[in-house]
Amino acid sequence: MIKGVSLTNQEHDEFVINHENGDLLQLSDWAKTKELTGWYAKRIAVADDGQVLGVGQILFKKIKRTKYTLAYISRGFVANYHQTYVIKALLDEAIKVSKAEHAYCIKIDPDIELKEHPNLINALESIGFKHKGLFNGLDARYIQPRMTMVTDISPSMDEVIQSFESGNRSNVRRSLKKGTIAYKGTREDLPKFYELMKETGERNVFLTRSLSYFETIYDCMNPGGHMEVFFVKLDPDHSLQEIEKEINALNEEKEALKEKSNKKSKGKLKEIDNRLPKLSKQQQDMLELKQEHPNGVHLSGAMLGLNGHKAYYLYSGSSNSYREYLPNHLMQVTLMEYAKSQGATQYDFGGVSIDLDEDDPQHGLYQFKKVWGTELSEKVGEFDYVLKPIQYALFDKGIEVYRNTKKKLNKRKNK
Repeated sequence: MIKGVSLTNQEHDEFVINHENGDLLQLSDWAKTKELTGWYAKRIAVADDGQVLGVGQILFKKIKRTKYTLAYISRGFVANYHQTYVIKALLDEAIKVSKAEHAYCIKIDPDIELKEHPNLINALESIGFKHKGLFNGLDARYIQPRMTMVTDISPSMDEVIQSFESGNRSNVRRSLKKGTIAYKGTREDLPKFYELMKETGERNVFLTRSLSYFETIYDCMNPGGHMEVFFVKLDPDHSLQEIEKEINALNEEKEALKEKSNKKSKGKLKEIDNRLPKLSKQQQDMLELKQEHPNGVHLSGAMLGLNGHKAYYLYSGSSNSYREYLPNHLMQVTLMEYAKSQGATQYDFGGVSIDLDEDDPQHGLYQFKKVWGTELSEKVGEFDYVLKPIQYALFDKGIEVYRNTKKKLNKRKNK
């Protein structure tokens, strides 16, 4: 008989990490990061004859100046959604806990693809959930994006790179020869990351999180291996070595080509003669950089989330300087390689909207994310289980107005 059971945080997390529908946002360490913004967590689980079949981490947020809360199970229950009886048992447990916390509704947004489970909307509605609708990926009516872009990183890295769009593939290969260095940072490096985030926010006109926010996420998630920070750095000594290697190789090739007189060799000689002055200029630039910044400069930073077979590209920032060194391309390959080494087979670039006008601010986001061998992951959407109909009608409308207002303000800032 299926019934509710109590699990330790460790047991809960082990289930989430190893389940195919587990998600970073269902880890107990993630709940700790949400305390900074006023959320607190309760956890539920159901089992049959001692075997755990599903778990759920419920985040609660108090509605100001009321006794009520919103209960939010971010990315849904961790369970097999083809087993409706398990989902119903989890819902029953969630209702008990949520009523005790004066929740007016229970909100879920399962990380389940619509094409893989086309009947899930009907199944969840049959046990009392209200579906919020199938809108575009970054629609303000959702808490989490309904659409994300995901790269399959289970093949070899050569095969993964081969899956990129051709122009992007060329840029990635160029970035690997630019003389930059990618490395995994530590907590002491977070101020550098924050500065890169600020610089990006000023360039692209968006508000950035505080340094304390990134420190909190790192402190909560890194000890368990669920969060890392990475950097791409332009090191003048390393870059000078790479430039010198290329100059020497081209000069050797040039001498060999001089002994030939065919049309092909003449064309190649012309390419070399065009390339050598550019390398000399780069060499001079690096010598100047070495004088000003002997330890180099950081060009890009990113935070990577990890949970079982899933990796998440969460936050990133880059410098306005030396953008021709393509630091973000080296960064993506570095993050994917590291994620693979940790057992990940999916690399999630995060949310997008599709079929947008070219002047829409979100159009560029989609254009960037689609060139990395990604596929669109269109999820089943957001569902509400209403516990207090009157309060739900009042609070849900208020939240929607708040999100739409915030979205309009962001659009004005981007103009």
